[in-house]
Amino acid sequence: MYKYELINLLVEVLRKHPKGQFEFYVNEVTKLINIYKGIPLINGMPIPEDGIFLNNQEIELVQEIIWDLIIQRVVTPGTDRVNNTWPFLRVTDVEKLNMIK
Repeated sequence: MYKYELINLLVEVLRKHPKGQFEFYVNEVTKLINIYKGIPLINGMPIPEDGIFLNNQEIELVQEIIWDLIIQRVVTPGTDRVNNTWPFLRVTDVEKLNMIK
C-alpha cells in the first residue's frame, strides 16, 4: 500500500477511536482495507485464505505515519495516567486530525 492510502485509513480509524494501542490501530486499518475490498471478516478479522494483511513494511509505514502525527502534535503517546507511554496513543488535536486529507 502507498503511504497516502494508509494515512487516510489511519485518520479514519483515529476519528472513530481517539484512544488505543499501536497494534489496535494496525488491526483496524487491516479491517478497513478488507471491508473496502469486499473481503468477508470473521470475528472482525479477515479470513486467512482470502484476507489482506499488512506486511512488515506496511506496518512500519503505519508506525512512521503515527510518529509524523506525534511530531505534528495531532497524536500523543499515552492514553491516561496509567498507560502514559508507547504503544498507547490518543488524539490530542481533533481539528488538525480533521484537516488531514
